[in-house]
Amino acid sequence: MIKSTSRKSITLKRQVTEACRVSKEKGFTLIELVIVVVILGFLAATAIPKFIDLTEQA
Repeated sequence: MIKSTSRKSITLKRQVTEACRVSKEKGFTLIELVIVVVILGFLAATAIPKFIDLTEQA
């Protein structure tokens, strides 16, 4: 009984370790997020003046 519990414990530890490894590989790096924020800021800076002109003309 102790051996089967020990084997289950080792198997569970392997599953947890593998899940942690997989979760570390997913997601975005800080550099990728900064680049996206810069691009969105640039697009917003170019689009806002056009929308302001449209509301004044309406």
